[in-house]
Amino acid sequence: MAERDRARVAATPVSRHDGLGQAVLPFLYGLAQQVEHLESRGTPRLADNVVDLIGTLLAERADADRAAEDDGPDVLTRRILAYMEQRLPDPRLSPEGIAAAHRISRRYLYKLLAEQGYTVAGWIREQRLARCRQDLADPAMDHLPVGAVGGRWGFPDPAHFSHAFKAVYGMSPREARAARAGASPLRPPGS
Repeated sequence: MAERDRARVAATPVSRHDGLGQAVLPFLYGLAQQVEHLESRGTPRLADNVVDLIGTLLAERADADRAAEDDGPDVLTRRILAYMEQRLPDPRLSPEGIAAAHRISRRYLYKLLAEQGYTVAGWIREQRLARCRQDLADPAMDHLPVGAVGGRWGFPDPAHFSHAFKAVYGMSPREARAARAGASPLRPPGS
């Protein structure tokens, strides 16, 4: 592996949920649990295979990083925004997870979104609140309690959801739903 590639993948998290990490990491964990019981003639061969597995995992990560660089920051930014949009309902969506999924550092993630005029948390919050606003304005969603609308879009705490919604739209989610029947469409303050 080239020095540049080693530097690129050194000390970066490996996801257990996709790519080779999905197969290799559980294997390595299981192996670590059994290390005391592995003294046999086959141990050197096993060690060679483990080194090969780790090398393959690191090469995959380096290839993905190189591909991300080759795509350019605009393509990567679009990919990141699409990834975040698909995962808006997940309250665990975080900069760490987003960066790991795209094999970039959090710092680079922040830089890419800042170039678009966003912070990671700000973009996620803005998009989640917009989806909540759409659901509250949709009569087909009236069967859902207001707190469930927030929960559906990544706000598991109803009080936090209500506070965030009111800070952006100038009324509580409950007031927004009630206003739908006879008032103008919801708009953020100042627009």
